[in-house]
Amino acid sequence: NDWRISDILDLIGGLRWTRYGIDLPAADRGVGIDSSTADLTGQLGLTWAMAPDWKLAANLGRGFRAPNVFDYSTLGDRPGNRFNEPNSDLGPETVLTGDLGLRYGNDTLSADFTLFATRYRDRLVSVETGRRTSTGRSIVRTENVGRSRIHGFESGLRWEPAEQWSLRGALNWTWAVDELDSGTEPANRTPPLNGRIDIEYRWSESLSFTARSSFAARQDRLAPSDRSDNRIDPRGTAGYAVHDLGLRYAPAGQPWEVGVDFDNLFDKAYREHGSGIDGVGRGIVLRLGTRFDG
Repeated sequence: NDWRISDILDLIGGLRWTRYGIDLPAADRGVGIDSSTADLTGQLGLTWAMAPDWKLAANLGRGFRAPNVFDYSTLGDRPGNRFNEPNSDLGPETVLTGDLGLRYGNDTLSADFTLFATRYRDRLVSVETGRRTSTGRSIVRTENVGRSRIHGFESGLRWEPAEQWSLRGALNWTWAVDELDSGTEPANRTPPLNGRIDIEYRWSESLSFTARSSFAARQDRLAPSDRSDNRIDPRGTAGYAVHDLGLRYAPAGQPWEVGVDFDNLFDKAYREHGSGIDGVGRGIVLRLGTRFDG
């Protein structure tokens, strides 16, 4: 429901009840699964138009994730010298998230900055059983024992100082920890400070140029599972900045357009934190598009 309390206050709320069912036959393992999970989720948001062009927004939401087929039945080798055995007795993960954001916007400039905090409970994590396979792999199984806290900020900017120029940018930061009985430790695969800047120049109604830069800081806050994962350098993931150029030609009144992108101009070697592959090197992409009006 959307309740307009006054000219400057707007309250939006919603509820959802969801039921998931999974039925897996025993097949050749001798153990099947017949499970159902149901829960109530919802969100409440309040927007305050505190001044012309300024808004303050707050949201609170609750969610859950039911175990899927992968969670229930994974069997075999896993990254980090692990061997996963299945667990048919799993429950849902639950999450509670709140955010507070400030927004500014007019015809020339718009910007937003949002702080968020999230609490996870009953998170599905791999737990060591203390046993090993004949080849030396550590035997793990999925359990509902994880607890995590995540907080950070997200921000965005759009600025059009002149008719031909526009700038768009984003900057994001996340801090995440897992809660243990003995204290806390960094959560796995937490992204570092990262962002992007796009600058566009419209030469004419049909022709435009774009310069793009994406970047990320170094991430050396690693969870124990990160350090044993061969996809992640045990010293951390290096920071990077990648620069691209783009050209777009879209004739006025025509249903087609053509573009060319020059990606990773300086052939920077980089990897997004937690990824198993390096980023794409220097390259050229040609794009052709058309529109069909019916």
